[in-house]
Amino acid sequence: MHTKTHATVRAAGMRKTQMCRSKGIAMHRQPFKLPTMAWWLLVVSGFFHLSIGLSNTFVNIFLFKVDHSFAAIAWYNLLVFISLPFTFVVAAWVARKTSTAMALRIGIILHAVFYAVTLMVGEQAAHMPELLGLLTGVAEGFYWLAFDVLSIEYTDKKGHEPFFGIFGVLTSVANVVAPPVAGLLISREDAFFGGLTGYHVVFGISFALFIAATLLSFRLHSQGLPDLRLFFGFRALRRRPWRKILIASSLYGIREGVFMFLIGLLVYVATAVK
Repeated sequence: MHTKTHATVRAAGMRKTQMCRSKGIAMHRQPFKLPTMAWWLLVVSGFFHLSIGLSNTFVNIFLFKVDHSFAAIAWYNLLVFISLPFTFVVAAWVARKTSTAMALRIGIILHAVFYAVTLMVGEQAAHMPELLGLLTGVAEGFYWLAFDVLSIEYTDKKGHEPFFGIFGVLTSVANVVAPPVAGLLISREDAFFGGLTGYHVVFGISFALFIAATLLSFRLHSQGLPDLRLFFGFRALRRRPWRKILIASSLYGIREGVFMFLIGLLVYVATAVK
């Protein structure tokens, strides 16, 4: 009797385990669902990074081709990175007073202004790298502060991985496809029309994409940020994990701030592209 009871309980337990496993597998196979606002943020970021991929690689080359020195490029990038931390604070204040979506929209509009200036001024833009660097730094500060906040606001813990996975795919595709297309357009237009016509064409396309991203950003809605506690972030550095993240981010920033633009420029100089 005891043996039969034990066998019955064991069989029931096995059936329950199999049912739980099958339910777990079924739940695991269910497609993830992102909120509508998260999808719109991905669409806006897709247009944004496509525009950045087209032109950002060639801004330094454009400055060098006009000025024929590394001084203009150095001042441009220096002003970009100097203005970023201060802009993050200003962007957070603006997001608190208005909304985070508004801060994102301001960042995209300022990127469009950057390329509008280069289109209107032409080659003279290369002679004011400090202004261009400051404008770029402020634009990036507003955009990335807002994007980082909105990506958390629009997704929950289960949605973080699929959101950033799709975001990574979009940025990777843009970074792979856009630069060769831009390089082809620049070389063809410069060879056909002469001068720096190709750069103006690419910058004009980027300007149009930024305008499209700005219009699409009106689909985004968000609340203002809570109270701005600036020193809370510094107090967090008392914890070892945050210090490790800071060191890793600093090393990554060196790569982004020096090697990424310098390698492309050195390739241009070494190949003697006219």
